[in-house]
Amino acid sequence: MPSKMKYTITVNPYIKPHLLTFLVIVFSFFFYYFFTFFFLRNTAYQQLVNLSQEPYISQNDTKENEYLAESDEDKITDSTIPIVGIFTTLKKSSNAEHHLALAQYYERLRINTLTPGERGTQSVIGNDVLTPFQNSQTYYESEALNHFQRAVILNPLSSKYHVFLAEFLGHIYAERPHGDTDNPQIKKMIMHHFESATKLDNKWDHPFRAYGNWLFSFAASEEACNNADLLKKTLDLAVLMYKEAIKRNNSLFLEAMEKYNAFTNNYNELKKIIPEVPDLYYSFAKYLQKMDLWEINEDNFYQDIQSHTERFPLYRAIIEYLCQKQRFAEGVHLLKEYLEYAPDDANTHLWLGNVLFYNLHNKEEGIQEIEMAIKSRPDDISILFSCGKMLFLSEEYEKSIETLKLVISRDAKRHDAYFLIAQSYERLLNMREAEEAYENAVSLNPNSTEYKKHLARLRIEVKMISHETSPDSSQ
Repeated sequence: MPSKMKYTITVNPYIKPHLLTFLVIVFSFFFYYFFTFFFLRNTAYQQLVNLSQEPYISQNDTKENEYLAESDEDKITDSTIPIVGIFTTLKKSSNAEHHLALAQYYERLRINTLTPGERGTQSVIGNDVLTPFQNSQTYYESEALNHFQRAVILNPLSSKYHVFLAEFLGHIYAERPHGDTDNPQIKKMIMHHFESATKLDNKWDHPFRAYGNWLFSFAASEEACNNADLLKKTLDLAVLMYKEAIKRNNSLFLEAMEKYNAFTNNYNELKKIIPEVPDLYYSFAKYLQKMDLWEINEDNFYQDIQSHTERFPLYRAIIEYLCQKQRFAEGVHLLKEYLEYAPDDANTHLWLGNVLFYNLHNKEEGIQEIEMAIKSRPDDISILFSCGKMLFLSEEYEKSIETLKLVISRDAKRHDAYFLIAQSYERLLNMREAEEAYENAVSLNPNSTEYKKHLARLRIEVKMISHETSPDSSQ
């Protein structure tokens, strides 16, 4: 028999053992880095955010951050990481948001160590002799400043971190002891970071608002008030910043006006803060009226109207004030003046018609103005209804019915139009049509007790009339 042949197969491993060991080490390193950077630091960050939201946080008078952390250990009971590790973990982070959280935490500590009697009396950093309180205060300020600056360094292209740093420096500068020498370098640094924020993010209102707010606060300081030139420059820059903020967010107008009005009542100065937006000039007039500054500035505001191409909001501000003061004839004069500028403005014709009809009791001219409004906007059912109501009150019932039927043809659910039609028919003694119109009004608005009372009354009257006119009643 032939001998069996033996085959030997040699398998060369695709990955050599030493290479496999190297890959395991590299993978372990990256896994540890990922776990530390993304999980542990983000967890620590969230814990610090939660801690800083406590209504009252305080620390022992010490410079050891481990003891600082341990003193708050009982504030987070469900923490997976000891509080002492939060600071160590986040201080090594390269995430600007983490350092911002640390800075805000230390700033809260600094604020909470200031009682109402002590606020503004602490010693500045750098004094040779410090009390235990001052040691604590200085430490918190130093730590907060360090982390605010670290956030800016890590993310210098974000306006947010520049604003936070500038505002913190502004608070420290404002709280310096009375009589301390002014430090132009600190002011220069504050302004530098605010200006950087406005350049980095000029589409958002917040950097301009924050800068303007600080400038107004600085203008109220003794340093600025004692230097007329410095005060003027500060206010001019504050106005410019708030004006830019208002352009991006019109709702900031009242806030800006109140801040500037604290320094001046001059009309020409106050209006410098207003962007060229007609609706904001309307708000400006309302503010002057509210602050009892209108009477002396009404003529100035009226003169400004002529420089605007969109004048209605400005006229509106004056006319509303005149009507509020029962000066209706002057209001009519201004409405007619505006119609010379914009003869096809339906809203102005409507407004003028209402003032003439209801306030000056000039019914004929009032209806004429409403009819002019209809010519400008024939499909506007609100104007048609106003006209139908005026015709009804003028006892022109047939015209009122005709006009109100146009309203219903465009909006079949106008129960108020059906109600006026019913009343018009009733005045014309067309009881059947009146009853039908009342029924339509009730069906469209079944919760109206007024409609139901009129319908019930009409049915009783119709029944009484039919009873009186029946042959049996005549016998």
